Amino acid sequence: MRSVSYLEAGLFPTTGIPVEILVFDGSREKGGAREARADVLFVDAGKELTLGKSKNTLAPEHVERVLRPNAEHADADKCARAAPASEIVENDLNLNIPRYVDTFEERELMPVLEYCAWHVPPRRPRRTAA
Repeated sequence: MRSVSYLEAGLFPTTGIPVEILVFDGSREKGGAREARADVLFVDAGKELTLGKSKNTLAPEHVERVLRPNAEHADADKCARAAPASEIVENDLNLNIPRYVDTFEERELMPVLEYCAWHVPPRRPRRTAA
């Protein structure tokens, strides 16, 4: 196997679920020119799409961001990573993209009091029985 690429739901008219594309390289088999190469490229293109009403699309810049790591078989920040076969075996041959590509983006945390000032309505005074 050469690569696993993840595409978000709604890109193909016949399916509404996310899709993974598996690319196999025959030259990696025994006796092939790339027999010694045992890594697999994982590409997370889940955020690379333009949202539409009935169907999402990939713009040319999105296609480039997906195809470049595949063509170069190289890592790309928050998008692609070549994982060695030993790591894939350690993960019980699980090809789930988040196991290999870190797409986490740090968010700024808001202090609790500031959050409450924006999101918690002010208290109304209690009515007392007369």
